[in-house]
Amino acid sequence: EWSDVFIDGNSLGYAIGSAPNTGSSDDNTIWEVFYSMAVTDNITVTPALFGSEADAANTDAIGGVVKTTFKF
Repeated sequence: EWSDVFIDGNSLGYAIGSAPNTGSSDDNTIWEVFYSMAVTDNITVTPALFGSEADAANTDAIGGVVKTTFKF
């Protein structure tokens, strides 16, 4: 994770790893990329993309999420 990317208070990060071994020889790599934006001192919005490599049906799984954090 890198702090103060593009604007002070924002951060950019990524993660890569592998899912638990299921006994198959398929690639089980999983990944995530996110960018955390400080909207105000008390509100942070973090969109993220995540996915995994091809499964037995030879399809990649890709998803997204938006997390909003409120600090009181």
